[in-house]
Order: sequence, then C-alpha cells, then structure tokens
Amino acid sequence: MPKPKSSVQDETPSQEDSATSKRSQSSPKKVTNEAKAAVTPDQVEVIENSYLDEDEKTGENGDIAAEKEPLRPSEERPSTSAAADTLVGDEEDAISKDDLDSDDVAIRKKGWDVRCVIIGLLVLILMVGGATAAILVHRFKGKTTYDFRYAMYYGNHMVLQRAPNRASVWGYGPVLDDNTTVRLTVLGEGYEKEYSTVVRNTLSGQTWKVVLDEMTAAGPFKLTAELVGHEGHVVSIDDVLFGDVWVCAGEENMRDSLDKLDNAAEEIQSADQFPSIRIFSVFPAKSDRLWYDLRGIEIEWSLPSNVSLAGTHQLFSPRFSSLCWLYGRQLHQKLGHPVGLIVSAYEDSMLQDWASSTVAKTCKVPFSYNTARIWNAMVNPLLDLSIYGLILYQGETDAKEMSLNYNCTLVEMLKEWRTEMYARTLAATDPHFPVGIVQLAPNRPGNHLTFGFTGIRWKQTANYGFAPNAHLKNTFLAVTLDLPGGNETHFEMRTPHKQVIADRLILGALAVGYNRSTVQHQGPFPVRYQVKKRDTSFVLYFANQDIDVRTDAGFEVCCSENKTLNCPPSSIEATFAPGRKWESASIKGQSSRSITLDLRHCPSNKHIVGLRYAWRETPCRLKQCAVYGSSSGLPMPPYIQKDLTDDGKIHDLSAKQVNIL
Repeated sequence: MPKPKSSVQDETPSQEDSATSKRSQSSPKKVTNEAKAAVTPDQVEVIENSYLDEDEKTGENGDIAAEKEPLRPSEERPSTSAAADTLVGDEEDAISKDDLDSDDVAIRKKGWDVRCVIIGLLVLILMVGGATAAILVHRFKGKTTYDFRYAMYYGNHMVLQRAPNRASVWGYGPVLDDNTTVRLTVLGEGYEKEYSTVVRNTLSGQTWKVVLDEMTAAGPFKLTAELVGHEGHVVSIDDVLFGDVWVCAGEENMRDSLDKLDNAAEEIQSADQFPSIRIFSVFPAKSDRLWYDLRGIEIEWSLPSNVSLAGTHQLFSPRFSSLCWLYGRQLHQKLGHPVGLIVSAYEDSMLQDWASSTVAKTCKVPFSYNTARIWNAMVNPLLDLSIYGLILYQGETDAKEMSLNYNCTLVEMLKEWRTEMYARTLAATDPHFPVGIVQLAPNRPGNHLTFGFTGIRWKQTANYGFAPNAHLKNTFLAVTLDLPGGNETHFEMRTPHKQVIADRLILGALAVGYNRSTVQHQGPFPVRYQVKKRDTSFVLYFANQDIDVRTDAGFEVCCSENKTLNCPPSSIEATFAPGRKWESASIKGQSSRSITLDLRHCPSNKHIVGLRYAWRETPCRLKQCAVYGSSSGLPMPPYIQKDLTDDGKIHDLSAKQVNIL
C-alpha cells in the first residue's frame, strides 16, 4: 500500500538538520510548533496515522513522507482540534482514525446545516422581497398628473353609474395651449355620443371632466378620450357597463375574504355566472395629505371569477371582500342590471381615520385621534366618481378604544361624504345617496357586559336605536347582535355569517335605497309600555309587525330609589350612582304584538325608570336572541330607554334620541 504524503510545509532543511536526522530509528521525530500550527482538518488523517522516521526523505517541496504504523489504544478520546498535539512523542496516545472521522463528519454536517438554513432564509427573503416589489410596482403605477390619462379607477371592464343618476368621467392632461380641448366619445351597439371639455388647473392638478347623459342601456361600451389637434394623445377603456355602483367601506370585517365562508368553494366557483357584476378594490393606504386620485389599486376592474375573487396565491394574491360580493350578487339578482362593487377598507381603523379633519374639528375629536389619514388616501380620491350608494361596516376598533365621539363623527362624516360627492361629480350623484350600516357583531364568547360594543351599536343609529331617523336620513341598518362566530369551545373573533348580514342589508337597500316600500327591512321595535307594579309586570307593545319569542332572557329594567334617577347605561350598577341598579326581567307572557316582563327582582318600594335589551357584547347564541319578527325573521335591535313612568298607565315610547356616554 503506498505511503500517504503529508502536505505539511517545512522550511528546506540545512546540513546541520540533515546530520541530526541520522539518529536511531527507535525515536520518532517531534513535530515542530510551526508544523502543528499549519495542520488543517484535511491533513489530520495523514498525521494521526504517521510517525516521522529518521529514514524519511524530504521531497522537493519539503513534504515529509511518513510510513504508517499501528495506532496505540487511547484511554481518552481527544478532540479533532488536538489531533496534531498527540504527535509530540511516541509516549503520547494516538487518536483512533474512526473516532476522528466520526467527529469530523459531525462537525462538517452541523456546519452545512447552519449554512443551508442561512441560505434558505436568504432565498426566502429574496423571494418575498421580489414578489412584494412586483406587487407594489403593479399596484402603485408611476403616473403623473401631466400624462394624458383617465383617473386611476377608470379601466377596462368597469361599471359606470346608470340612470336615473349620471356618470362622471375625468382624467389628467397637459395644458398645451390656451384652450386644450378633450373630446370623449362613448361608443356602443347602435349608440355614439361625443362630449367636449377643456383641461383646467385644479386642486387635483391639470384635469378634465365630463358628465355623461343618463344611460339606461347596460352596454358594453367603449370610451375614447383624445386631445383635439394633438396626435398620439388618445386613451380608451373597453367593455364598460352602465349599472349601479356601490362602495363597500370599513375595517377587518369588510376585508374578510370569501374563503372564510362555510360554502366558500361553491360561492367562488359560481362567480363566473355573473359577468354583469364587476369588482374593484382600493389598495389600503394612509396619507397625511389629501390625495385627489388613488395611488394604489389592490384589484383592478375585473369580471368575477375564482381568480379575481379568491386570488392565485395564499400569501401574495389579493382577495375580494366576501360581504361586498354577497351583497352585490344578491342586488344584481334582485335588480337585473349591472352592479359595480368598489371595496375601500382598512383593518384596525377608527372612524376618525375615515372622517376629514373638518369633521374632526366639528366633533371635537381628541388631537391624538385626529389624523383623517384614511379619508385623505382612500375616500377623498373617490369623491369625483358617481356612485349609487355606500355600505359601511366599521366600529370594532372604536369599541375597543371606547370612542366617545362616534355618534357625531358618523353623522358628520356621511353628511360631508354626500355633500362633497354631489359637488365634485357636478351634481351627477344623489346628494342623499343611500347608506347601509352594519351594526357590530359579537366579538367574543360569553355574556360579556362591555360598554364598548353596546355603546357603539347604539351610536351607529345616532342614538335612536333604529335607522333611518332624523339624523341618519336615507340609511338602513343590518342588525347583527345575534351572529356570534364559532361555539362555546371555539369562538371566531370576526363573524363568519356574512351571508346573513348580506341578506339583511339587501332588505334595507331595496326598501330604502330603491323605494320598495313593501319590503320589511326592520325587526320589531317597541312603541308603548305599561308598568303594572301590583302584578310585578312590565308590558311592552310592538306596532310594526307580529313577533316571535325565541327565549325569555335579554331584558333588564332600571330599579331606582328615585323617580328621576336613571341607571348608568354602561354597567349593572355603579358606585357613583347609588340606589339604582339594572335587574333582569325575563319574559313571562306574550301575545302577537306584546310581551310581558317579570319584575319580581325589583323591590316594590323602588321605581321602574329605565329599560334596556340585549345590552351585552354577546347577548345570545346564534339567532337565539329573545324577539324576532315572525314573518321577516329579523331580530329586534339593541335598545335602551330612560325616564320611564311606573304609574300603571300606557305610555308612548317616542322616537327620540337617548344619549349615552
């Protein structure tokens, strides 16, 4: 077997060194410190099996040839790093070759594992970064206000507002002369109409705007804009339909996607059966300054399909709002004409974010909340677009933050939204366009008495308990207090029952937004009461429909030592309000339009001065609150009333505001 060569480098030996090397072969040469220092892991295998012999001959490069000799058994296994040191004399123990190989392999394997992990992380970071960059490049298009173009939300496959309203179309363009003219042509089957306008300097930049005639035909149409007298300045959008355009705004419950529905696969796969519905989604953004055009698009105008609704990738693909889609699909089925759906939603956002700085000042919003950043980035850019109506599902964050200005902010925000859109679309949008409001659904299990959710639910009606009302005209309400998610052992923080919410919204839209007066869109609401202390009874009368009682729990009465002292709305009782307490009053009797409450828990020497219902964050199990409409199946909304009289007579419950903290 050939002798292994060592690659350990020594200086060329002198004559004195040669003479010294001719000593007895019984004494092996010791390895110098310099040689040991030069040992590498690849050289250990050679060194550990070699004894330096006096007869060894030095090669041309100073390589030392070593003859293999048997290894001696060692009492203690040395580490690989000490392999060279074991060669300092024949009296020292040698390392087993197998042991050294095993340790070396383990060390190398561990090193490779670490390197592989690091490389994998780097590759993942590069992939995520590349994908994110590609998405941002696609969604945040680099356009200037001097390009001749449409505003960002105009595009192929879009829906423009139909009659009886009119559609506004606008864009940007350069001012090339004193009267730079834009000609817009609307072309469809058997239809052609030209409009003319000029480019003007506005707050939005150098813009042009046209308001179209009322359009009853659905289309499709092609819109072509061109700068008159300037070749090459022509932009077109194709496959444009005319229908009703609805904006869906809010926070996380509005952003929930279809894959969270119980019948998600069926809903997604059937989407392509509705080509007259078109969807569009604004990229979530905030800004300290007003934007007059969108800076980012999450989903461009698209026909509904499994790709456009559910995306192609779990992490990177945007997905459309399930509630907005379910609402739009049903609306299209009821109306029979095209529907355009625009989602503008931002998770974990307070209502003050959605209102302008003007509204914040009017409602005396604390400075720390007065940002208006979502209004600037996601609402203001939409105000030049004609729409039919708005759906708002917002309030979770305000409930958690115990917002005190929600009532004023909601009323003033909707007022400004309507006023601004009417003005900026040149009267093409109804100044009282319909608004659907989704009351907060339960957010955690159990019979929690938290003022945040109960208070926001009440303020979502401008303190009336129902909508429309004097402060929220032309609005409709979807009551959701009976739609908790999950069960007793597993609770979903966001209600998955978006189909039920959409069903309830559609009833309100048809009744209020489309003036179908025969549609019942509200649950039972109390109109009169009578306190019979001798019978320990409280009778509550309903007028708008027959009732269905599903459980006897949910009502409470305020028992007070004084006729004029009301109970605190945010708790059972409070130290700052002695002598008054909310007591449960179960249902002990009913008729087709009344219920009788049991007052046994209220002492006879106290007065009944208040009533409330479902005043809990999670007041009941799924669709198992106390009172529903017998024919509509709609739940009675949460309710509170103060300053009641317990003289035994029947009194009206006037439709007035009941202010709470």
